[in-house]
Amino acid sequence: MAEAFATAWLDREASAEAWYSALRPHVTSQLAAKLKDVDPVVVPAERLTGAATVAPQGSGLVEVSYPVDSGTLLLRLVVVDGRWLVDGVDWERA
Repeated sequence: MAEAFATAWLDREASAEAWYSALRPHVTSQLAAKLKDVDPVVVPAERLTGAATVAPQGSGLVEVSYPVDSGTLLLRLVVVDGRWLVDGVDWERA
């Protein structure tokens, strides 16, 4: 789930509608509402540069970080109805 989200999130060439549609199956409804009007051109990275690091934060909650060409993509995943979904996205500059 995290990798599918990260790949879609980094697709800065997609139209805003296509970008949002690609992200939607991988996110909670709360995050979907926050991403609805985002233009993918503002995403501060272009590609993954390494493997994910997964850090459990408690029952049903993990943080996944991916190195990207401009820093680190940070994702918070939660379990919703038995599925892992991205509930938060952040980025740290290298």
